[in-house]
Amino acid sequence: NGQLKAKVTFLDGQDEGPAETYYENGQLHQKGAWKEGKEDGVVISYYENGQLEDKRSFKDGIMDGPAESYYENGQLKEKGAYKDGFMDGPVEIYLSDGKLDFRGTYKVGLFHGLIESTYKNSGGKLKAKATYLDGKLDGPAEFYYESGQLKEKGDYKNNKRDGVLEFYNEIGQL
Repeated sequence: NGQLKAKVTFLDGQDEGPAETYYENGQLHQKGAWKEGKEDGVVISYYENGQLEDKRSFKDGIMDGPAESYYENGQLKEKGAYKDGFMDGPVEIYLSDGKLDFRGTYKVGLFHGLIESTYKNSGGKLKAKATYLDGKLDGPAEFYYESGQLKEKGDYKNNKRDGVLEFYNEIGQL
């Protein structure tokens, strides 16, 4: 259709420097930079309507640094960071209506610390609140029914129940 599809700089046969790709309608799809044939620096992607889709940081072709993604309506979808290709640090994930869906911390791609998640399409009702150590349940944990009523409460050690756990029915009775 005569529209520019991509604009890429090469050096010795490898991508080197700024690069841009475009949708068939001519709208910018992605822009970033390459070093020795690998993505390096911030890469920004857009939806076909021009709305920001995501911003991700790369180092030597591997995600490393802050990362954000957005819904097509412009609402923040996910915010976090990567280190050497793994999620690392605080992460927040949102539903398309802006309500928090998940909040937690990762350490080298594994849950680490307090994790909170909600039921989708529930108005933000808590599903789980639990503590993890290197990807395993380890510490206090609470799980909830979709109604918001507490379902289970207790401690975990190395992904196994540990100590007294309390289980509740859907009307809140032990």
